[in-house]
Amino acid sequence: MFFILSNILILVVLTFFFMKNKKFKKLFKFMLYTWLILLGLELTVFNFRFYESRFFKEFEAKNITIKEGIQDNGDGTYSVINENMNAFEITNIYKHLDNIYIDFDLVDTEEETLNIAIGYTDAANRRYSYTQKRNILATDAPGENIRLYLAGKSSRIKVYVNAGPDLKFKINKISFNRPYEFNVSLIRMSIFYLVIMIIYIFRPKSSLYKIKLSDKNALNYVKGAFIIQLALFAGIFSLNKYFLNEDFNDKSPQRNQYQMLTEALVDGQVYLKEKPSDILMELKNPYDRKARKAAMEENNSEYLWDVAYYKGKYYVYFGVMPVLTYYMPYYLLTGTHIKTSSCIFITMVITLIGLFFLLRKITLKWFKNTSLGIFLLLTFMFINGCGIMSIMGRPDHYSLPIFMGIMFCVYGLICWLKASETNKLRYFALGSLFMACISACR
Repeated sequence: MFFILSNILILVVLTFFFMKNKKFKKLFKFMLYTWLILLGLELTVFNFRFYESRFFKEFEAKNITIKEGIQDNGDGTYSVINENMNAFEITNIYKHLDNIYIDFDLVDTEEETLNIAIGYTDAANRRYSYTQKRNILATDAPGENIRLYLAGKSSRIKVYVNAGPDLKFKINKISFNRPYEFNVSLIRMSIFYLVIMIIYIFRPKSSLYKIKLSDKNALNYVKGAFIIQLALFAGIFSLNKYFLNEDFNDKSPQRNQYQMLTEALVDGQVYLKEKPSDILMELKNPYDRKARKAAMEENNSEYLWDVAYYKGKYYVYFGVMPVLTYYMPYYLLTGTHIKTSSCIFITMVITLIGLFFLLRKITLKWFKNTSLGIFLLLTFMFINGCGIMSIMGRPDHYSLPIFMGIMFCVYGLICWLKASETNKLRYFALGSLFMACISACR
């Protein structure tokens, strides 16, 4: 229903602008026709699996044998204990297989995917051949259909599960020749639409190349490009729920190390308040990884990961600048901790503003005759190619210091450019301060 209503709304809006806006009539006509073509493709070509499988007849897997490498835990769950025999074997099939449907659920873990491979026999392979390993979603969501291209009938199939002994999983269902569901995606359409529109806007005959960056009205286009880039990064940022929720529990306490360092600094100390275990402090050489791990396992003890240990204290070896910039001011004002993902988003907005400003300033200073089209192309390529996009997809405490380093570098260059134009000491000093802050980030 959402897909239908969204398409109706989009088509109505595009039709309205096409009929009413004479200045950009050609553009809105292209936008309208493009969306209609994509809608047709979404309902047909992009769902070819649905039409292909209309005559498949599903049957459930029987005669499942658990190989020695998989342990039945007795509570409906399984664990892999030997990676060389980590399979469920299904025998006595004697049918042609078009796909295999696998619905597994992981238990008592934050992991969401299982790595599997399929071993198969068919008319061309009396002994097992194997598919490539792949990750499947193993949550409460429905299982996954894996397309198979086998010759003739198959008698045996193996499902290999590549997981450590700590991962428990249960089998909800394994079946063959399951018809694919009709699956429309507004996100898929939007991505294709965005790519097509970018190609259209920056085509060789585009009017953007007739406008110079130095023209007065060019600035409005630059502001529009900034908003588009901001929306793109915000969209990527919103997809990674794991880091946005920051529900790390006790399994990943190191992800909260900036918060822990904040509390330590507020209390007037540079070491963390978390006290190392007695087992760790009694080790002759706590930096011997294997000896440390063996001692911890033997005594059922733990140590804090990804921090520095020195003379009975834990220290954060990451730079302190993120704490001084975001965490400590927020903690002192509210008494609570700011999310790392929030710091990433704020840094992204500040960095984007600086990058557009810096690149425009460089272009106007040394390449005055550059067209608006060339400037926007180079700007988008630079921004999306410098690593910010991957950081927005993983907004965690490892990404933050890198991102802040980029931010300080951008504003340091802006200040130095300003200093070269005005010859004022304050811009030299501020630019040098920003550059020095880079080393304090990581």
